[in-house]
Amino acid sequence: CAPKDSLPISQLKLFCKMENKLYYKILFGLFFALFQTYSVEGADSDHSADDGSLTIFVDAGKDIESFLTLAKSIERKQSLIDDALKRMSAKIGALEERMATEAKATEERWAQRLTEGIKTAEGRMPAEFQRLNQKVVGLSNQLAKSRDIATPQKRPAELACDKITNDLRS
Repeated sequence: CAPKDSLPISQLKLFCKMENKLYYKILFGLFFALFQTYSVEGADSDHSADDGSLTIFVDAGKDIESFLTLAKSIERKQSLIDDALKRMSAKIGALEERMATEAKATEERWAQRLTEGIKTAEGRMPAEFQRLNQKVVGLSNQLAKSRDIATPQKRPAELACDKITNDLRS
């Protein structure tokens, strides 16, 4: 019996006794199975020394039942998950459709507002052009009436360029 760090000594002794009892029970079961196998072979007159296979029958009914129960449980859970995925897919599809419809409606509203804004601006533009044109005509009339047009004086560099140009021409 290996020492266990987590068990106190009194429990350790009890554990070792139980472990030894379990060991002896398993060993006794194997010997009993071997004994039954050889006793059946002894009654059989047609046996050879090389054909000494050992057959141990195990009752796996409970294991099979628990496996089938587990498989059914997994199948039910998978069915629930599949149903949830289908519902979520349907909700996502409906949401996509609703969003597409809302986006189209919003796009149409903004296009209509833009068209109205352009029409309003186009309606104002001729009036603005006419007002600006009147101002330009008024300024040109004032300029034509005025004889005192101030001409800026040329800079020394411009005067020098004009002088050189005149000298080259002559």
